[in-house]
Amino acid sequence: MKTITASQLQTRHKDLIEALKRGESVTLSYHGAPLGIIHPANSSALTDSEKQLKAVNQFFGMRSHQSSEDVEQIVRPLRKGRRQRFDDI
Repeated sequence: MKTITASQLQTRHKDLIEALKRGESVTLSYHGAPLGIIHPANSSALTDSEKQLKAVNQFFGMRSHQSSEDVEQIVRPLRKGRRQRFDDI
């Protein structure tokens, strides 16, 4: 595995790209300590990132392709519950 420093990254970025094209992983170091490993992209990596995006969207309650009626149906009970609490004051 090749190693490249953060300062070399600015001047030798073409070497990094060529190594990734050859399928090699490259270690990025900063002040002599390994900072991260850069791996070449492949089809499985793209699939993993799509899975991660779906998981993040599900975690935050984000949904795709919803009409405004669907959103209203979700928000209405939330608002109703909030109003009931203020009526008790």
